[in-house]
Amino acid sequence: MTIRNIVNSTAWLGLIQLSNYLLPIVTLPVVTRALGPSLFGTLSAIGAVAGYVGLLVSYGFIYNGPRLIATLRDEPAKLMEALSAAICVQFSFAAIGASLYLLIMAIYATEYKLISVIILLGVCSASLSLDWVFLGLDRMRDFALLQVIVRTIAAGFIFVLIRAPTDALLYVTINACAAVVVACGSFTILQRSGIRWCIPSYRIVGSTVRQSAALFLTTVSISLYTTINVILVNLVLGPTAAGIFALADRLRAAVTNMLGPIMTAVYPFVCRVSARPITQEESRIKRLSFLLILITAIILSVFLFVFAPLIVSILAGPAFSESVPIVRIIAAVPVFIALSNILGVQTMMPLGMDRIVTLIFACTALVNAGGVLVLSNAFGLRGSALGAIGSEIFLVLALIFVLAKKMRVISLFVAIR
Repeated sequence: MTIRNIVNSTAWLGLIQLSNYLLPIVTLPVVTRALGPSLFGTLSAIGAVAGYVGLLVSYGFIYNGPRLIATLRDEPAKLMEALSAAICVQFSFAAIGASLYLLIMAIYATEYKLISVIILLGVCSASLSLDWVFLGLDRMRDFALLQVIVRTIAAGFIFVLIRAPTDALLYVTINACAAVVVACGSFTILQRSGIRWCIPSYRIVGSTVRQSAALFLTTVSISLYTTINVILVNLVLGPTAAGIFALADRLRAAVTNMLGPIMTAVYPFVCRVSARPITQEESRIKRLSFLLILITAIILSVFLFVFAPLIVSILAGPAFSESVPIVRIIAAVPVFIALSNILGVQTMMPLGMDRIVTLIFACTALVNAGGVLVLSNAFGLRGSALGAIGSEIFLVLALIFVLAKKMRVISLFVAIR
């Protein structure tokens, strides 16, 4: 893979990010004004819970999938069986996760049962869209176009139809339908591209589960310290505060996800070169990619901090003005996420250090949950934000400490003789 390949993948992944994150931000002024802080916070908390079912359905394939495809690209029969086994695992875990989720919602979200079910449908469909397959096969173009077309149509419906709190059900239905269409379309595209699904053996399914287990735990740990905060704020400070925090966190996520295309595009390249002696040119490409990720993150963080009042005013209005200081506190998160991605996902995982990476992320999740709970009780929403940024700092320092025993960390960014 050359810089040209990475740039090409980054471009298509950027288009996907445009549909997944920028379009929802564009519709945010309509949604926040229609729902208000309290209902917006409630839906955000329900969505965060449903997100854990989505994690179970994804089961770490966003990381292990490209690695798996890279090793089997020259063996079509084995590749088809491996992909089929992954899909079987995903559907099985979808059934298990959905059952647990519906039980929890039946107890704790009695007023929003139907909305909870529809949100779950959308989350599971998004997790089954097979973007990792397209990435591993270098076929992002068709998937990207499908995503953008469907999500743009959905955004248009939101602009036209969502006007009041009573439209909450319609809002989540539009999003869920878009996710279902994308998932069905992705299977169709792969089928027409030559992928032939089959019934995998129990041995292959079991092997698939084992191979992705550590990476699944890593994704769960990452999600625990990035998405659970809205749930914790809702529990400690109530739905209105959760809505204020959810808006700030969504803006942070939108900025952070602008890093997604380059980080995701670089990952298959790093996996390939880590499996053999790396050439001088490949080493240069890797350093340039890591520097680009870090510099972009710094620019995005500065932008978010400086323009936080204007962004909140435009996207949400005066009802969400308390989000401004929260946005500014967590504005540095994209930089720490870029560093943790470079150190953990892009460096340690391709070197086979999955378990230690998982352990570090799990510890970070515990630090985050404890910090957010304690600081929210003590300092309100600002305490919640401080807990979130504190966990990111802890994560980066822990990764540097472990990786420094293997290499000079600075060599990831500059050539050292």
